[in-house]
Amino acid sequence: MADSTSNLNDLGLCAGEIHWNLTAPSLYEASIRLGVAKIAAGGPMVVDTTPYTGRSPNDKFIVSDIKSNEQIAWGKVNVAMDPEVSTDSMTESALT
Repeated sequence: MADSTSNLNDLGLCAGEIHWNLTAPSLYEASIRLGVAKIAAGGPMVVDTTPYTGRSPNDKFIVSDIKSNEQIAWGKVNVAMDPEVSTDSMTESALT
């Protein structure tokens, strides 16, 4: 496998220690040890992501094509994206 740290750095995402594809038990242990999660009754892991409580609806794009045009309620939240727009240009825009 390629070095995941260098892949993130290539995207401009610089982080400290990276935990990559952990098993469920290892994810639980690392999250508890770092103080970013708790175990709820019955066993599920609970993480408080405040202030990041969800994805911004203004950052949602759907490729407009023959199939989607009739099934999507286009508007402020469901923004049509031209199939010719490259994901590279969107990534560049998001990082600047």
